[in-house]
Amino acid sequence: MTTVVIYILQFIGALIIWSLVSYTLHYVSHMKFKNNLLWKTHKHHHLNKYEGKRTLPEWKNFFFWFGSWGKTGDVLILYTIPALTISFLIGGGAYFLIIFHYIYEVFLADEALEHNKKIGKPITNFLAIGQYHMLHHQKIIGNYSSIFVIWDKLFKTEIKH
Repeated sequence: MTTVVIYILQFIGALIIWSLVSYTLHYVSHMKFKNNLLWKTHKHHHLNKYEGKRTLPEWKNFFFWFGSWGKTGDVLILYTIPALTISFLIGGGAYFLIIFHYIYEVFLADEALEHNKKIGKPITNFLAIGQYHMLHHQKIIGNYSSIFVIWDKLFKTEIKH
């Protein structure tokens, strides 16, 4: 196999592993038990009111500051630290996961894709964005997937939309 193919496979593998790790952390952050530190950080993400008005990222997002310690901590714990860890463990093409994560968080995670109520099926049959993710915000339980909806389907945590 060529180096390019190996790098692509490493990136795809890292993306799949990262999406599973993020799903797991997101699921645990919603579990009801005393002193759930993940929920204490993650609940700040659920305080946002997404109205579909913003299209461009705020300047502070470029520096991975999302408006508060809670919101920033949520991104770091659920997504950034796992992305960095997986990338360094796999190496090679997996380093592109860090670039993907940065672009996604800065430009797409807010109201462009992840919290965009206008995005529905058939896209949300595969990707955990738009109406799929917003249903998670409405119900608080279910739809924990971050990239691919396969984990919600596999672990029976999907809320049908």
